[in-house]
This record gives sequence, structure tokens and C-alpha cells, in this order.
Amino acid sequence: MKKTSTQFCLYALVWCLLSLSATAQFKEMASFELVKDPSKYQDFSLIPILDKGAIVIVENEHELGRKNDFWEFYALDTLLQTQWKANAEVDRFLETKATFKNDHYLFWLLTEARSKNIAVLRLSLYDGEVEWFKAEMPNMMDISGFVVLDNKAFLAGSDNDKPVLVSFSFFDKSFAYPSGFYDKHLSIHSLAADVQENELVVVLQENRGRDCNLVVKRLNYDNKLIDTQTFKSNSVERDYYVSGLYSHLSKGGKWLIGTISNNYKNQEVKGIFLKNMSDKSEHIDRLISYDALPNFFNFMSPKRQERIMERIEARKEKGKKTGIDYYTLLHSPIPQANGGFWLIAEMYYYSPKYNVNDGNMILTKKIGSTTLDYRFSHVLIMELDSTGKVLWENSMKVDDIVTVGSNEIIQIAKRSANELGVAYIDEGRLYFQRIKDGKYLEQKVIFEILDETTQRPRNNVKMKTLTNTSYAVWGEQTLFSKQPNTASTTLFYVKKLVY
Repeated sequence: MKKTSTQFCLYALVWCLLSLSATAQFKEMASFELVKDPSKYQDFSLIPILDKGAIVIVENEHELGRKNDFWEFYALDTLLQTQWKANAEVDRFLETKATFKNDHYLFWLLTEARSKNIAVLRLSLYDGEVEWFKAEMPNMMDISGFVVLDNKAFLAGSDNDKPVLVSFSFFDKSFAYPSGFYDKHLSIHSLAADVQENELVVVLQENRGRDCNLVVKRLNYDNKLIDTQTFKSNSVERDYYVSGLYSHLSKGGKWLIGTISNNYKNQEVKGIFLKNMSDKSEHIDRLISYDALPNFFNFMSPKRQERIMERIEARKEKGKKTGIDYYTLLHSPIPQANGGFWLIAEMYYYSPKYNVNDGNMILTKKIGSTTLDYRFSHVLIMELDSTGKVLWENSMKVDDIVTVGSNEIIQIAKRSANELGVAYIDEGRLYFQRIKDGKYLEQKVIFEILDETTQRPRNNVKMKTLTNTSYAVWGEQTLFSKQPNTASTTLFYVKKLVY
């Protein structure tokens, strides 16, 4: 499309989107922009491919006279240069249910409301080749998990309040239901595709009376059960295993990492457990209680830390529980060359949702339909050796973000073998700190992403780690022309920020 001088000026203005404060040390190193078509409803998103770039997805909803939606894909390298483009026509009745990524492909699972029809879209990260795998499931189910192993998709969910695991073959469009899952006492917590072993790992919660156990089942590619390990909670000590994530680290072995609680019905947890799954015993290797970590409360002022620790010690002396528990969102472990790994845990606490009366600024609690938001407290960062022993831990305060759901907010950049960058974004401000060998190297850096027109921080900016030393931020910006009778232009932009 030929660019007019007016359009060229508008594009140039987008470079002013990001403003560096006097204390920050971020630099904008690259940029990518797309002009939003005012005649269409378009949804823009980005999926990073760590240290390789990112995929930008533009979803164009169907127009009058057009039966289906139209998706566009742009592959960007780490300099945000376009490597290839691709597109796909998507049935307008299909809705995205989940995504999955491996080293070679991006996958989208799409389902049709009140129907057994499903589809998997596979996008090659190498050249943008698009393939569809569509079929009708034997039975309807509520899908909550989706992973892909080679040429099979595995779906986890429930039917009539019982867990269901289904495999879907891309080769012949057939479905299979592995046995041993359809049990009202079980619920599927997580799925993991172990590519190195070509196996599926399923983590389940088992609730039978007051017993709350964690069950791990490994299946081969042909849906056959390889083995089952059951980790029994200690009801006497009130150590209940309430969640678990499986990770096969390249040099650090196979790990099951999860959370422990005082109450198996409570999502607020008091610590983290670790189990090396190369050991076939049903014994948890390590329990890490939050109240036993000396730097867990480093995000607080020294005086407040002292009061908290005194209260913890006083309750322990009386034989009481310390009451230190949080809703915890665990990240996948980040492997180290020495066989150890970094572990990141986001800490939240429940906060009732309030209504705000803008007229007189009175906060009013909703009676009878109170809902709970998660209010972000802080993030816990730890390094562990190859046996799961904690080498160091530290914490960083997160300034009062309220979120609903369980999406990761903290973004980690592995800057070197012993240094990482911890970042998050909120209301147009990027917060960043470096940590090396457990010690912070400086005060928290605040980088403002400004609206070009108002010069105020934007509140619709998203961020992900792009490389080990950079972050990608993206969003939309409306640019108003100074020329009379000239319509405004909306741009979708991606920026690469390097500290």
C-alpha cells in the first residue's frame, strides 16, 4: 500500500510512545507496527518464542458476505523484523479454548459451543505452514487442559463431575480414552508433555474422605499406563499436597513441584514441596515452608519484618500454626547449567470485590454476591541445587495489582548464569529489578510507557520476556492527525526494550 506523507508522519509518531524516565536505564531497540483497519473488528495478540522472536496474531472477525473469520500471522525475529507471513481461515463458530507451544509448532485448540466439534490449528514456527485437524468427539466434555505430543493432542477435562482424559490423533482423527481416570474421587490438576521420554504425565488430586493425595500417572504415546505414584498427605501434621507441576529439565532431571496447605479444601498454601521423579519412591524429597525462609518477607520494611518474625516465633513456641499462607502461582523451573534451577512463585491473597460509587467515592461491598479477586502481594525467587536444596531466596514487592484468574504476571529474563531480571507491568508502568546470587543490584526501576497524546502512562500495555536481556511490550495507540478532515489512525505496536 502506498504511503502518503500524512501516513508517514503518523507512523513516525509511534516512536514517541515510550518515554524513558531520568532514573530508568531501558532503551527501545526495535519496533514493529501494523495499521488497524477501521472497517473491521480486529484482535491483536503476541506469543513470544524465547530467544527466537515472537509470533503476532491478528484475528479478523467475519464481515458481511464472508462466512468465516480470517487470521493473520507475522513471525518476528529478536530484532522485530518480519521473517514470514501466513494466514488461516477459521470457522466463525469456533472459539479458541487453549494454546500450546513446543520447539517446532504453535497449536490452537478450538471448540464449538454446545457441540462435539473440535479443531486443532497447527502453525509451523519455521515457515508458517498451517494445518488443520478437525473431528467430532464421541462425547461432550468441559475441557480444562491441552497439550500435544508428536502427532497427538491430549485433552483433559470433566464429564458429569468426573475427570476425563482424551487423546486425539492427527493422523487418522481418532479418539481414545485412557482408562483409570473416570473416578469421582479424582480431578486432573495438570498435564505435561515429556518430549524427551515421549510420554504424557498427568497430575491428579485424589480426595477420599479426609485423605487428600497427589497422584502422578505416566502414559506412553499409545495411551498405555507406564506407572503410577501416589504421594499421601500427612493429615496429622496437616500437610496436604494441593497442586503439582511436572518438569523435565535438560540437565536437572525430572521434578514434581507443587504446593502444600493446612487444609485440602483451601487454595491458600503454606509452602512448596519438591520431588525428584527419577526416584520411584513415594516419598517427598523436600518441604519448604514459607515461615522458615529467612528472606521471605524481604519485601517488607525492616520494622514490619521484625514484628512478623516475632509473631511467628511466638506461635511456634506455643505449638500453633503460624498462619503464613498465600495463594501461590508457581512458574516452570528455569534450569541452570550445574543441574540446579531457579524457581519463581507469585504470592497472592484473597480480597473481596467492591463496587465503587464514582459520585461520592464510597466503597460498597456487594451483599449476597461477593466475589473474590486475587490481590498480588509479592514474588518469591529461589535458586535450588540439583537435589532441591535452597541455595538462596529473596522476595520483591508487587505494588497492589488486583487480578482475576491465574495468568503469570511476573516476567523473568535470565541475564547470565547467576543473574536474572524480574519485571512486571501495571497501568503503563514497567517495574524491574536485577538480582544476582540472591542479592538485588539496585532499587526497583520504573519505566513509564506513555500515551503519545496525553503523555500519561497507558493502561492497556502487555509485556513478555523476548530474550534473556530484553522484553517485548505491545498494545494499541490512536494517533490523531493535525490535518483538518483527516481521520485518526490506530496502530498495533510491538517494542523491544533492553535494560
